[in-house]
Amino acid sequence: MRLLLLCLLAALAAGAAPRKKIAVALEGGSALGIAHIGVLEWLEQHRIPVDYIAGTSMGGLVGGLYATGRTPAELRAIVKDAPWDRLLGGSMAFRDLSFRRREDRTAVPNLLELGLKGGVSLPSGLNLGHEIGLLLSRWTVSYPELDSFDDLPTPFRCVATNLVTGEAEVFRQGVLADALRATMSLPGVFKPAKRDGKLYVDGAVLQNLPVDVARQMGADIVIAVHLAKPPVDPKTLNSFPGVIDRSINIVVSANEMRMMERADIVVTVNLAGFNTSDYPRSAELADAGHAATGQKKNILETFALPEAEWVEFQRARAARRRPEPAAITNVKVEAADPRQARVVAETLAPLATGAWNPLAIEKELSRAVGTGRLATLRYSVRGSELLVQAEERSYAPPFLLPVLEIDGSDIEHFRVSAGARLTWMGVGAARAEWRNDIIVGSRYRFASEYWLPFSDRSRFFAAGRAFAGDAAFPIYLGRAQVAHYRLRDTGFGADIGYQLGRSAELRAGITTTWYAARRRIGDPVLPNIKDHLNVPNLRFRLLDYDDPIVPREGSRVEANLAYVLSRGPQAEVQANRFFRVSPHGSLFAAAAGGTAFDTRSLDFGSFSLGGPLRLPAYATYELLGRQYWLGTAGYLREVRPGLSILGTRLYGAAWAQLGKMYGQANYPGVAASAAGAMIIRTFAGPVYLGGAWGDRGHGRVFVGVGRFF
Repeated sequence: MRLLLLCLLAALAAGAAPRKKIAVALEGGSALGIAHIGVLEWLEQHRIPVDYIAGTSMGGLVGGLYATGRTPAELRAIVKDAPWDRLLGGSMAFRDLSFRRREDRTAVPNLLELGLKGGVSLPSGLNLGHEIGLLLSRWTVSYPELDSFDDLPTPFRCVATNLVTGEAEVFRQGVLADALRATMSLPGVFKPAKRDGKLYVDGAVLQNLPVDVARQMGADIVIAVHLAKPPVDPKTLNSFPGVIDRSINIVVSANEMRMMERADIVVTVNLAGFNTSDYPRSAELADAGHAATGQKKNILETFALPEAEWVEFQRARAARRRPEPAAITNVKVEAADPRQARVVAETLAPLATGAWNPLAIEKELSRAVGTGRLATLRYSVRGSELLVQAEERSYAPPFLLPVLEIDGSDIEHFRVSAGARLTWMGVGAARAEWRNDIIVGSRYRFASEYWLPFSDRSRFFAAGRAFAGDAAFPIYLGRAQVAHYRLRDTGFGADIGYQLGRSAELRAGITTTWYAARRRIGDPVLPNIKDHLNVPNLRFRLLDYDDPIVPREGSRVEANLAYVLSRGPQAEVQANRFFRVSPHGSLFAAAAGGTAFDTRSLDFGSFSLGGPLRLPAYATYELLGRQYWLGTAGYLREVRPGLSILGTRLYGAAWAQLGKMYGQANYPGVAASAAGAMIIRTFAGPVYLGGAWGDRGHGRVFVGVGRFF
C-alpha cells in the first residue's frame, strides 16, 4: 500500500505544471522612479520571485541595479546617499577643477559654455554626464562586458532611443554601465550616450513602460509598475517650457496606456504631492511604491513561493552576484589623444598598488576632467586591470564662456556690459593655454594671457599678458555725483609663478601700463592725466570654496604687493570665509584692507569703497582714498531647498559692514552699512536684488546680474 502511495505522489509531482516565470516592467519618471524600490521591496517581503526585470530611464536604473543582485535595502541606501545636486546640476564639483578652471568659474560665474571646434556650438546636453558616469561605473564595476544581460543575477533589459534612426533600442548585452547611461539620458539635459558609434537618449518617449520587452524575455506573467503623476496645473502651461513638457508627456502617456493594457498585473503608484525633482524625498517615494504594491496583495500573493523554495531562489540569485575587485595591479587608459591617455594613466598609477578604492579612483578621474580637456572618464575592472575610457569634448576646445554684467548699485546710472572669455588649449605645448577676455558696454576690456608650464607635470609656469581697457570713474561729493571721468589703461606684463596644488597660485612679475584719465562731465575734482608706470608685483590667490556662484563653505584670499617705480609701494589683501552651520545656512565673514603708504594724495590709483559687498549703502566709487579697511559679517540661507536640473537655487542673505577710507575729506569717520538681498543662483549666473541702510542718511536699492560674492 505504501509503495502504491509513493508511486502516485511521484506521478503527481512529475505531472505538476512548472512555475510561471514573472517579469517586472518599470517605467521612467526621474525622481518618481525611486518608488520602484518600494515595489521590489514588497515583492521580496512576500516571497514573490522576480525572474526578469526590464526598465526605461529611472526605471532602467533601479531595475539594472537590482539585476546586479542588490537588495531593496541596498537600493534605498544608494538613492539616499547619491549626490543628486551634482549629478543633475550639470557642473563639476568646484574643488575638482584645476586652478585655471577655478579662475574661469570665478571670473565668469555661470555654467554656460560654448565650443568653437568647427564653428560656434553648444554642447549636446547641459550635463556632460561625467558624475553620473562615475557612479554607474562604481555601481556596476563587477559587470564590465557581458555577452548577455541574462548572465546577471536577475536577467535584465533596458530601453533607449537611437537618435539617428529615431527608433527604440533594447540593450541586451555589453557594458552594463553604458546601457544604464543611455536609458537615462534625458534629451537636452544629459549629453547623448555613445555606444558602438551610435548616439542614445532616454527611451521614455518611445517606450517608457517596456511591457513587451519584459514579455519577450520569456515571462509568463508581466507586472507593470505605473507611476501616476500629479494632475496638471494649468498655470504651468503659460510658459514655453511648460507647453513643450506637457506635449511630450501626452505622447508618453498614450504609449504607457497601450503597454498597461498588455500587462497581466498593473501596480499604480499614486504620486500626487511629489514632483520629478524630489530626489531628497527618496524614502517617502520608496514607501509610496511599497504601499501601492500592497493594494494588489490578493492577486500578487497567488504567486508567492513556499518558504523553502523562496530560500533556494534567493540563494541561487545571490550565488550569481559577482564580488567587487579586491585590488588592481595595472591601469589601461583608452583616449583619442595619446597625451591625455598618458597623463591620466600616470595620475592613476599610484593607485594600482593597493586595495580596491573606488572613491580614490573617482577623485583622480574627476580631477583629470577638471582640467577642461576631457568630457567624461568612466572605468571598469577586468580581473585586476583598471580600464579607463576617456571621451573628449566633441565641440571644444577652444572654449567660449559668455559674460553678462548688470550693475544696478546706482539705480540712476545702470551699467551693462557683455562679453566672453575665450580659451585655446594645447597651443605650443600639451598643457599650454591662451586665454582672452573681451568685454564691451559700460566698460570695455581686452585681456590676453599665454600660460606655459615648464613641463607636462611641473607646477612652475611662465605667463605673458597684454591688456587694454576703458571704464567709467565717477566722482562723488557727499552722496551726489559731481563728475564723470573715463579711465583708460593699456599695457603688458610677464610673470613667473607656482601653483600650490589645485587651489592656490603665487606669481611674481612686472607690468608696464600707459593710462589716461579724462573728465567727460562735471566739476574738475581731479586733473586730466596721462602717465606711464612700471610696476613689479607679487600676487597670491587662493580659491578654495565649494561653489563659484554662491559659496556655502570655504575660503577665498587675494593679496597683491606692488611697487610703482615712480610713486612707491602699494599693498592690498581681501579674504572671505564661509562656514556651513546647517544643511541650508552659512555664516560668512570678510576682511579687506589696502594701503599706498601715503594718505595725502588722491588720484585714479586710489582704493574705493561702495557697492553690494563693499558698503552697499554707498554708491560704487563713492569713497576714494589711499588707504582703507573693511570688515564684513553675514548670514546666507537657501530659502527653498530642493533640486533643479539647471542648478537653480534661491538664497536670502543679510550682512553688516564697517569700513574706513583714509584721505576721504567728506567722510573722515567710520562708515557703516547693513544690507539684505535675495540671490537667485541660475545656470546663467547669479541674479540679485537687495537694499541697504547706512550712516549719514545713506540708503539705496541695488540690483544686478553677475558675480556677487
